Amino acid sequence: MPAPTVLSSFARPAYLELSALRHLLQTEEPPRLPVRKVESVVPSGASPSPYAALSESDEESDGTPPRDVRATSRPRPPSSAYTVLPSRWSEETRHPSLTVSAEGRELTFQGQSSGGEKDAASARTIHPAPAACGIYYYEVEILNKPSKGCSTSIGFAGPEARLSRLPGSERNSWGYHGSDGYCYASEREGSPYGVQFQTGDFIGCGIDFTTRRMFFTRNGSSLGDVFDNVESVRVNFGQEAFKYDIEYHVQQKRSTVWNSILTTPISGAIVEGRPGEVSEEQSKGRINRLILSYLAHHGYARTARAFQTQIARAREGIVGDGDVEMEGNGEDELESEIEQRTKVVHAVMEGDIDGAIQEARRCYQDVLEMEDGLVLFKLKCRKFVELVMKSTEMKDKMSNGGEEDGMVMDIDDEEDKPIGNGHVAAAYEKALTDAISYGQGLHAEYKDDERSEVQDVLKRTFGILAFYDPRKAVGSASEVVGKDARMELATEVNQAILKSQGKPSMPILETVYRHTAGCIIQLGLMGVGSAAFADMQRELLE
Repeated sequence: MPAPTVLSSFARPAYLELSALRHLLQTEEPPRLPVRKVESVVPSGASPSPYAALSESDEESDGTPPRDVRATSRPRPPSSAYTVLPSRWSEETRHPSLTVSAEGRELTFQGQSSGGEKDAASARTIHPAPAACGIYYYEVEILNKPSKGCSTSIGFAGPEARLSRLPGSERNSWGYHGSDGYCYASEREGSPYGVQFQTGDFIGCGIDFTTRRMFFTRNGSSLGDVFDNVESVRVNFGQEAFKYDIEYHVQQKRSTVWNSILTTPISGAIVEGRPGEVSEEQSKGRINRLILSYLAHHGYARTARAFQTQIARAREGIVGDGDVEMEGNGEDELESEIEQRTKVVHAVMEGDIDGAIQEARRCYQDVLEMEDGLVLFKLKCRKFVELVMKSTEMKDKMSNGGEEDGMVMDIDDEEDKPIGNGHVAAAYEKALTDAISYGQGLHAEYKDDERSEVQDVLKRTFGILAFYDPRKAVGSASEVVGKDARMELATEVNQAILKSQGKPSMPILETVYRHTAGCIIQLGLMGVGSAAFADMQRELLE
């Protein structure tokens, strides 16, 4: 009977942390997702997701070096299984002459010593190598050197490649043969490539999805080897340190791709709707506008003014298309608008909900009336939370004899001063009464509102009353406690104010960033290997 399958989980190899799509790469199948059958082939075919393959045979063959093979047909959107990395040899897609160890990393071949091509035996991994890696790499250790007449081939193969042929000897398979050091690319005639395999050799095999080329290593620098009647090899998909410095290899590729992105001219058709390239001065002007609008959106008036002054000084004497001006009828008017808006937003962030509502009514009455008063409703719910947290703070002071204990919430209020022991209980009772009274009014005002969003917010808001200490609330109730909830509401209020003024609710710069990041992910999933090295977060934000 075959040995029981042992699932060996391991951390994602370090070199894959250099991929911009690393969050999509896993070393094991997600527990709630069924294993899907993935239809994929290797370079020069339609799909960019080959399986790591190894074949052992009694026939010596030839092959040519991997060619610059590129996708020749329209790529298909892959399933989520494309993000699962190879982690073991497959029990299902292997030749009967091959035995897979329980952990799935060792292959043992038992065949005839000189049986010819009919005795070839191949095995593939349970998952293909995803293009989202950018570069995928694995290493095989030759455990036993075979006798004459046998050949070991290491490489990649598509799912339709026969398990009774050596990788590289037929269509959609590529292999490096250890018996003669030849490399094969979907053909029977090979070309000299490296040296023959020896027992103890570590043969590395990689595929660069940015160029659709493969590469091999031997003992950390070059290439591979062969075996006997009973032949055995052990594969390393990343469970152990590689002999070859694949991380440096990937870093070099990443730098090349990113430099290519930075030096690619901006098309006028994209920016200005006309053919030709956008000049450096024009592109700088547009970038400056994006930055200024971002600063204005988030209320950094003084920073925006300083940035604008810096631009003017740097470009003194230059006029025309590259001039930069902040939005609005004038700088003073813009700064005044930002100051008014941020006053409301900051009040929410500080927990001063009454102040925020009062200022909004004075300057932005339309905002409070938007969507049938939805923003005003959320502000009222926030006030109830603040009142409950205030009563919790009083309760802590009462239990501590009136001493401060470093509360999580820092409510700015005159009553937030140290309270003498004799008045603590009264202060707590008043805070609790205020919270209950306000909550009853809030419930009565909105209990019959049929909007699902309103009822959901009410449920989460009143859910904190189920906890002795609301700061330790769990589930949906925990979403309304703490400064993060304040920040989320403040952002929503800021967006509502901007929307009421006919301005984008999200900074254009952030929209561009999000759209670009989304396009990069889609390109990577569609098989464009270079997308794995367009790491916007690491290059621009970290």
